[in-house]
Amino acid sequence: MKRWIAVLFAAMCTIPAWASPAKDATIEKLLVLTGAQKSADTTVTDADAFIQSTIQPMTEKASIPAEQQQAVKSCLVNYRKMIHETLNWEALKPEYMRIYRETFTEEELQGLNAFYESPTGKMLLQKTPILGSKMNALMEQRMKSMMDRLQPGCIETAE
Repeated sequence: MKRWIAVLFAAMCTIPAWASPAKDATIEKLLVLTGAQKSADTTVTDADAFIQSTIQPMTEKASIPAEQQQAVKSCLVNYRKMIHETLNWEALKPEYMRIYRETFTEEELQGLNAFYESPTGKMLLQKTPILGSKMNALMEQRMKSMMDRLQPGCIETAE
């Protein structure tokens, strides 16, 4: 009897090895359903917007010599180019495919696809950005509150 229990236990431990490997088409379907490309594109667009609205205006102050302004602008152009080359969907997709293939079995991916095609899955995808924005606002509020409560001089002392 003990022998059968040991054989059964050994067989159960090898079940994950029987799982079929993820297929590219199933991974691609999940990436489409979850809007992975749109998310990557948004990252690039957000980085551009940050540079345009925050960093670039700082370089255009009258107190910065024109030569330094030009050097910084040149750096920003190179930085934007690097962002576009590194974070664009064509560059990221093969890595996404690899990571999903290493992480999920075909059956798990099919289950995820079925979920994201369901009304509940669609609702989750629709509300996730809203949830993320609210969570980010909460964390920013908490961090600001913590910084406000720090005793004056604490930050300077730590440096």
